[in-house]
Amino acid sequence: MSADTRVKLYSACDKTIEYMLYTLVFFIPTSKSVVEVFATLSIMIWLYKNGLKAWEWALENKKSFVPPESGFDLLKILAPLAIAAMFLTYSSIMISMAVISRHFAIEGDLFAPGIFIPIALFALLLIAMFLIITLAVVKSDFGFSLKASVLAFIIISLVTSSFTTQRLSISAEAFLFKTMEYLLIFLIMADIINTPRRVFNLVSAFLAAAFFIGLDGIYQRLTGHDLFRKFPMFLDMKITAAFKAPNDFGTYVGTVLPLPLALIAFNVMNWKKKLGLLALSLLLAICLLLTFARGAWLGFLVGFLFLLVFVGWKRLVASLVILALLVSLTVLLAPPMIKGQLSSFAKLGSDVSSIDRLLIWRTGWKMFLDRPVFGHGLNTFMSVFEKYRPPEYKEVVYAHNCFLQIAAETGIVGLLVFLWFCVSISIRAFSNFFGASDRFLKAAAIGAAACIITTLTNSLVDTNLYSLPLAVLFWSLCGLAAARVQPE
Repeated sequence: MSADTRVKLYSACDKTIEYMLYTLVFFIPTSKSVVEVFATLSIMIWLYKNGLKAWEWALENKKSFVPPESGFDLLKILAPLAIAAMFLTYSSIMISMAVISRHFAIEGDLFAPGIFIPIALFALLLIAMFLIITLAVVKSDFGFSLKASVLAFIIISLVTSSFTTQRLSISAEAFLFKTMEYLLIFLIMADIINTPRRVFNLVSAFLAAAFFIGLDGIYQRLTGHDLFRKFPMFLDMKITAAFKAPNDFGTYVGTVLPLPLALIAFNVMNWKKKLGLLALSLLLAICLLLTFARGAWLGFLVGFLFLLVFVGWKRLVASLVILALLVSLTVLLAPPMIKGQLSSFAKLGSDVSSIDRLLIWRTGWKMFLDRPVFGHGLNTFMSVFEKYRPPEYKEVVYAHNCFLQIAAETGIVGLLVFLWFCVSISIRAFSNFFGASDRFLKAAAIGAAACIITTLTNSLVDTNLYSLPLAVLFWSLCGLAAARVQPE
């Protein structure tokens, strides 16, 4: 393949993925099936492109490779490669066996051709995927901390889904179809959204989706059911829009809301567009209030305060005064239901929702203490929870604290790796913010960081990272925050 043909092929792949990402982001709040389809297609095209790049890289390095002069130098190269190869081979085989056996009945001798060949081929496919992803991360411009945290995240996910898990089939499937899918969405976003035009289009897709789902929330409040799926209001008072639960809808609007506020704060558009952003922000704020989701309220407040730190001290003071006035007016003039929800912050631990969460958290803490290093296995919380729950508690639930659930499933090692990744993303966003001369790019970088902090704060009391649309939203925003933008 000639150099010119390769460039055209890579450009075609990037262009196709670009528009798939816009579509994926737009449908996050309304259609899981569309999100899954476009995420899968984007991943396949991205792996194909980076597979070709990896093959070219291997051929180039083969020509320039010089064998070590001594056996000791050769051993220093081969020993870690052998360990990595054994680790990857074992993990890939275990995951392949678990996934195939979960979907197809496997009976008889494991080494029979009809059984062994599909498992071996699937394992080889997984090994190739891991190598492509590893090389793409190593050759990216992420910086050492973010590169290392991403690779560590993949390694700990492999360990807890194939080595230490108590539920191999559950962990293997979750690793392949959840963890890796989310991580690849992040990597693809950071790779493809690399020009000012693409950043603008992606942010526009986020805002357009938020506008339509916000209108749906108001429509549901006025008519009693939402427009897209005919969902009724929760308990006849909390709006959910196209989401199943008000907490999910609250998380979505609360997470996206810092983006238009950042664009307003950094004065990146003319007054007509700024009025549109103000209207959108007001729409999302009203929807956020009407979800009655206290965790989403708290998450947005923390994300908003984080955003204010970067807007300059004059705007910071003005924004804090406006925020104080809005909160005061809400407390004085809001309907009794909203006032009651606000006053419930002072009664945490005594209402039904808080008592239920405290019981779940105590159970999750026992699960963590029982296996503190590597946990019970990726995505096994619900399957193991039944063993630890109190006899009087009959439900099987998520932890309603994503950090506790990560610790229970992947141990302290997994939790520290995830926190390392989050810190690295924040540092990358700060770098993009301070390194950009364009005000829109500054606003997009710090707005995405505020959105991420909003989700993480809310995740202390909810299941955001384990909900498909909200997890895709989080990892997409991580990709936007990490993207290094170059001129067209």
